[in-house]
Amino acid sequence: ERAVILFNFNAFKSLLGRNIEESHSKYFEGENYLHIIPKEIVKKHRLKELMFSILESDKYGKYAQLHAVSKTLDFIIELDKVFVSNKVSFVQHPTIVDPFIKQVVSYIDEHITEPLMLDKIANSLFISKSTLCHRFNKHMNISLNRYITVKKINYARKLIYDGMSAAEASFAVGYENYTSFYYNYKQIFNAPPSADKLSDK
Repeated sequence: ERAVILFNFNAFKSLLGRNIEESHSKYFEGENYLHIIPKEIVKKHRLKELMFSILESDKYGKYAQLHAVSKTLDFIIELDKVFVSNKVSFVQHPTIVDPFIKQVVSYIDEHITEPLMLDKIANSLFISKSTLCHRFNKHMNISLNRYITVKKINYARKLIYDGMSAAEASFAVGYENYTSFYYNYKQIFNAPPSADKLSDK
């Protein structure tokens, strides 16, 4: 069982209301690093419990935002304890994925602003689409389509925080249909793109 947490630097900076660039820099901009936390440490620091508590904030009605912020801060505190105790391994992608998966991830990163079709990716790597999808899913525990969607939406969110409109960001990451972008964004972040735009002001 594995959980993948994607941090957004600007969101945390806004939440904490202070400069966190130096003390927390390794949490963010995770293109080159994965932070591996052993499951016994996850359990000891209640990280899984806190994550689910954040996700369930909606049930608190008008206090949902306050609850989410409070539990997110609790999560950060526990995560800090883990990092300070040196119980986290920082490993670069090439050391944990086979060369083929590294190629796939690199291709996606290099073409993140384009429409990414599975056929095109497979052709570029001289492999069938079915084999590509099977190997990626087996190694990464996520479908290739879903991985691409998550990468694009997270990149778009960064662009929105940096000042782009949601429509501009959707086209910047290769979406030709804003409705699809909006649907995927809301599904991943449980909020429309406009909410992040407003929260950054």
